[in-house]
Amino acid sequence: MARASNVKKPVTAAGLVLIAMGFVFLLQSQGTLGPETSFMYTNTEWDVNGKAVMLAGGIMCTGAISMHLYAKRKNKKSNRS
Repeated sequence: MARASNVKKPVTAAGLVLIAMGFVFLLQSQGTLGPETSFMYTNTEWDVNGKAVMLAGGIMCTGAISMHLYAKRKNKKSNRS
């Protein structure tokens, strides 16, 4: 099994990329960002997709932080013994 310290950074980075991508999708769906010729421009379906992608990224980041805190707490307990 992979150690939490080895997994935390890539999972957090992937989560942050997903949050950024979801934010771009959201802005494009509202017509704030991107060219008017884009299929995502003012398309309300991408509003929902953007929020879903942002949520997935947030869950990934939360999971990575939780893994880090769990490993830190576990190490602290093992050092006391």
